Amino acid sequence: MVSRHISKRLLYYRSALVHLEKMGFEYVYSKTIGEEIGVSPDVVRKDFSNIEIRGKRKVGYKVSDLIRKLDEMFGKTCCFEIIVVGMGNIGKALTKYEDYLSERIKILGGFDINPSRIKSFNEIPIMHFNEVEAFVAKNGIKVAVITVPEISAQLVCNKLIEAGIKGILNFAPVMLKVPDDVFVKNISIADEITRVFYHARIN
Repeated sequence: MVSRHISKRLLYYRSALVHLEKMGFEYVYSKTIGEEIGVSPDVVRKDFSNIEIRGKRKVGYKVSDLIRKLDEMFGKTCCFEIIVVGMGNIGKALTKYEDYLSERIKILGGFDINPSRIKSFNEIPIMHFNEVEAFVAKNGIKVAVITVPEISAQLVCNKLIEAGIKGILNFAPVMLKVPDDVFVKNISIADEITRVFYHARIN
């Protein structure tokens, strides 16, 4: 089992490898992969060695084999099925993202409390949030995306956990409190923009 820090890098590697494969690369060196995500070749080789991936001295790593190995590691040989709670601007934008299928991610349903939003959107059924528990149980959903206002985010989070959700991607501007066995990734667009400005200024 690799650490969350390394697993995050491995996901970056996968995205870089998919990009390189689309560009026509069949084999790639650790230096090229490292340049794609901003780490040294030594870090790339060490990360791959930790999951028993080794390249060949003269040609490097075979791109398709790397992608397959990473897919197997992250369980992406099958489709990741998720739900989105909150069908405002961010929720709707997420359902329009066209690269989900290439990443084997499928949004099975969206949820909201606003009656005007409870209808199919972009071929995805939108239901009232009261139905989320039954939907999660029926479809075996383990991951949810939260895009609701700050004031209701924790209540939504609590209900999702009660329904059996174990992973949450949170776009609400609040740090959610969850049990130790639930993983939360908080996405603050404002914080990310501020961080970009900071690095742009010091460089």
